[in-house]
Amino acid sequence: MKMSRYAVAAVAVLGVAAGFAHADIVVGSSGMDFRTTGSINENGKPYFDQKSMDGNNKNIGYYVQSEFGSLQPWWGKSDGGFDKSFYFTRGASEGDVNGLLKIEIAGYAPFNEVGWYNVDNPAERYAIWSGSDSAPTAKTFNPSENWGLYITTPHDTFYTQSGMNTGDRDDRKTQHFALFRLSDAADYGNGAEKYLVGVEDLRLCNAGIEKIGDYNDFVFTIESTPGDGGGNIPEPASMGVLGLGTAALLMRRRAKR
Repeated sequence: MKMSRYAVAAVAVLGVAAGFAHADIVVGSSGMDFRTTGSINENGKPYFDQKSMDGNNKNIGYYVQSEFGSLQPWWGKSDGGFDKSFYFTRGASEGDVNGLLKIEIAGYAPFNEVGWYNVDNPAERYAIWSGSDSAPTAKTFNPSENWGLYITTPHDTFYTQSGMNTGDRDDRKTQHFALFRLSDAADYGNGAEKYLVGVEDLRLCNAGIEKIGDYNDFVFTIESTPGDGGGNIPEPASMGVLGLGTAALLMRRRAKR
């Protein structure tokens, strides 16, 4: 949908206080790994390197390059494709996750909800940010041992395990999340993991020139650091909306339908 106004969206910074090493490592499909291949030129490889309705050079890859100086290792196939299903795993007594809302760019920004879900019981979903939030908004949560991320829009819910997605049939075969590793390879698996996540909130049938999406609708980082463990899982959220705010990304988004 073409936006009549600009929505500045959210990049969330999450600090994960993990009690043990191997906190919040990625569990994906066979053959998937963090890749260092590909260049950002809107050619569709890697999969998130698409054109954007926001304008030239606006997909999540351009944001990563601008923010960190180069394209960071991304999770997916060696040929540039996406992993249809991934989630995170952590020790049973890990610490809290501290979240800080930074930016979001989405036509659905006032209506979206981003949170985590229990992989072993996906009906357990817990909102992290809602539309009443504005940057900076700090949140604290303690995910289950196996957990994934979701975004709920006014029409759909998309998961990092895409087989559970609503929307069209193709959406259940397409990853709506782009995952980048920000921590050094030597730190990965040692309780010092740090990631950046970009989310696409549109159905494929509405993506237009973006094909499968520009993945800049909601962007956040998650970081695991040593902690004392423990923490309580909050009550499940029913519905909420993404926070709005301003920050470094400052992309204009024309609302997409």
